[in-house]
Amino acid sequence: GAAFYLLALLTVSFIVIYEVAGLPSPATLLALAEGWMRDYGLISVFIASFIEGLFVIGSYFPGSVIILSVTLISTHGAVSLVHVIISSLIGLSAAVMVNYVIGYHGIYRLLEMVSGQAAARKSMSGWLLRRPILTVGLLGIHANLMSLGVVCLGIARVGFFKTVGLAMLSFMVWVPLELWVIANVGGELSSAGSSSAWYFAGFFGLIGLGFSTASLVGHYRARETRDML
Repeated sequence: GAAFYLLALLTVSFIVIYEVAGLPSPATLLALAEGWMRDYGLISVFIASFIEGLFVIGSYFPGSVIILSVTLISTHGAVSLVHVIISSLIGLSAAVMVNYVIGYHGIYRLLEMVSGQAAARKSMSGWLLRRPILTVGLLGIHANLMSLGVVCLGIARVGFFKTVGLAMLSFMVWVPLELWVIANVGGELSSAGSSSAWYFAGFFGLIGLGFSTASLVGHYRARETRDML
């Protein structure tokens, strides 16, 4: 049920961004994205993903807005969502490799001087030390978080191929999931308003609740069986 709770959370987060944060409307983003795709094609998604995934630098670049916009127009048939996902993953994989080098060769110290992310890096190192696989798996939810984690792994001299492999496995789970939610919920927001998008969140939440309930029932039944034995 956890996966459906995450889908519900992503959906609600997406709605809040548009309804509360006052970001450009889906219609505005669609117009911008169509211009980018007409002028630059999928290379714009690759470049946006790459820069977004770089340590420190990605925090100051609106790569997410570009990817979000291109994802929205995929619902209108202007570009394939699969191609957007693949281009994003390729860009992020290149960023992961650069971030590893930044950590391994100590370049992160220079970047931290202008960003003040030393405290965040030390905190991330603690998480990676305690639960490395789980932490990397969760970091794929956003490129900026993964960049910090990969730098820490580079500093710790974790193997290059192991680091890149774990990071990309995480991205291969989160990126398609997030872009699918954006494409579907964004399409609803741009065409039918936010009310239908809330139905998506409720639907995912109910499915998650059902799976969680079934899991709890199974757990208690198994415990009762062990007690009887």
